[in-house]
Amino acid sequence: MRMIEKNAAMTASLYKKSATILTVIAITAVLSACSARGQRFDPKLLDAVGDNSAIVVYRANQSLGRAYTAVILLDRKEMGRLSDGGWLGDAVTPGRHVIDIDKWFLESGGQHPTVIDTLPGQAYFIRYDQSAHAAGRAGGASSTVVWDSFKVVPREQALQELESLRESK
Repeated sequence: MRMIEKNAAMTASLYKKSATILTVIAITAVLSACSARGQRFDPKLLDAVGDNSAIVVYRANQSLGRAYTAVILLDRKEMGRLSDGGWLGDAVTPGRHVIDIDKWFLESGGQHPTVIDTLPGQAYFIRYDQSAHAAGRAGGASSTVVWDSFKVVPREQALQELESLRESK
């Protein structure tokens, strides 16, 4: 009888370990699916700008919002979906441009839209970041608000941060 109990305990333990391993594999698969998978950023891509301007929006690897793909708007049109660890780029006519995020389903705050004035032959780099903040509500309850921000980044800093990022598709 003891042998049967021992085998049952070992089987239960094995099932628990298997379930844990499968859970870790599933979470890893989900999170990696949300990361950018395109080509690595190559500064030579900026050479093709000519008389236009280049706008590059990027998102460094973050733990917050990793599974969230941000819909980036350029002049109120979808520029693309920016994954964690990704970048998007576009050539635009020189002049004033508005970069924003479509956040129709999340309660968010932040510094957006961002307006930049571009010049011919120049590249502009905008980093998208997220952070979480506690927000009080009526009745003493609190919630977490995701705070989005865009920051215009100097070229050298952006090129260094872009080295390990992949194009978002």
